[in-house]
Amino acid sequence: MSQDTCGTAGKGADVCTDSSLSHQENGQRDQPAGGEAVGNSVSSTERLPAQLQRCQREMQQMLTRDPRCRRCPDGWRSWGGHCYFFSPGLDQNRPWNESSAFCRQHNSSLAVIRDPAEMDFLQGVMRNFSSFPFLWVGLTDDQEEGRWLWWDGTDVQHYMPLMVHWDTDYRDCADLRGEGSVFAAECEEYGPWVCKRES
Repeated sequence: MSQDTCGTAGKGADVCTDSSLSHQENGQRDQPAGGEAVGNSVSSTERLPAQLQRCQREMQQMLTRDPRCRRCPDGWRSWGGHCYFFSPGLDQNRPWNESSAFCRQHNSSLAVIRDPAEMDFLQGVMRNFSSFPFLWVGLTDDQEEGRWLWWDGTDVQHYMPLMVHWDTDYRDCADLRGEGSVFAAECEEYGPWVCKRES
């Protein structure tokens, strides 16, 4: 997030809030003593939440208009404090290594799936793309046959129980399919992929 732009928006919101509060205080000070002042004071107080909400809306609009303040780049989806890039419809199919290179060029990696909630999120997105059978993820056994490691160097079973189906000597890259299943595939096959990075 850009400090300058988002900081400016934040200051604007503070000014707006302060001005609302000042307006309320001034309204109270200007009222003469007596029952009438109490009635007007309550009225000012009732107006304050609406003014604050308006200021919050204005601040949010300023943030969303400036691309430097967005949590994820255009074309990426935000979930669980991370940004995800799903290639279907946005980029051509690639082999595993080229998919991985694309992710690195965009300060990310092929997705490392860390818990069942994340798996459910990925599966939910995949259901929206019925035209592709799988997604490349950041799982490979290219360093040692049969020892499947996530992109971050952890074992396939480290985060959650997963079994890699169809594991053979010439299938060293993994793809994610329906129902949360993971399959070994030839790394040279072309397919869609998913990148993941911190938001």
